[in-house]
Amino acid sequence: MKKIIPFLIFCSLSFFGKSHAQTFDSISYKKMYKEVHENPFFDDSLTDATKIAGLSKAWAEAKFNFANFDLIPTVNWDSIYHAYIPVALAAKTTKEYYQVLTRFYTHLNDGHTTVIPPKELWNEMYAAIPIRAKLMNGAVVVTNLFYPIEEYQLLKPGTIITEINGQPVQEYSAEHISPYSSHSTPQDSLARLYSFNFTRGALAEHLDLEIVTPEGERIRKSFKRIPAEVLFSFGRDWTYRKNNNST
Repeated sequence: MKKIIPFLIFCSLSFFGKSHAQTFDSISYKKMYKEVHENPFFDDSLTDATKIAGLSKAWAEAKFNFANFDLIPTVNWDSIYHAYIPVALAAKTTKEYYQVLTRFYTHLNDGHTTVIPPKELWNEMYAAIPIRAKLMNGAVVVTNLFYPIEEYQLLKPGTIITEINGQPVQEYSAEHISPYSSHSTPQDSLARLYSFNFTRGALAEHLDLEIVTPEGERIRKSFKRIPAEVLFSFGRDWTYRKNNNST
């Protein structure tokens, strides 16, 4: 029987918590990363046993491997784990379950430590509008349009996004995106949230945006999200380079 096993990212531990004598094996890491995403332990049927097993796996990985508990002395990881047991058991779908695990890991306050769902769920959780933006003087301003096709021409750099689905953009982000976003500092949180995360969600769901063009025209328009595999480089060919002789 397949089990739901969360894929966990511990960048701060995996590469920098080792002895300087140990080198980074990029070939093995690339192979492992591809295998995890191309052959995930995925099963869309949830039982109470698999929910507890996955949550416990996530708890244990951080409990015994997370390197930065000294930076969060007020966080009681065991207590948080116990508080999340009924939350995990209440999840009705695999997507909801992975949202619980992702929210669980935000308590570690580390931008490089998170739970990544299986690739089968990426278009349920990671599809997005193909833009990058930045929070500037309280306004969310488009800084880059990755796919300048006609459908997205209104989202050219300099465009201000004021609302998403009828909510002010910062209110929408705080309610729907921020609870699942891992970050290390308040500045890191804002940078991650408003660069690309704030339009993430299900591929099948459109986003109704209110925008102000660089010319000052206020427009409302519905935009489709782009599939996650188009936006992400995961699973494609990558290259690695050494920063120095110790990594």
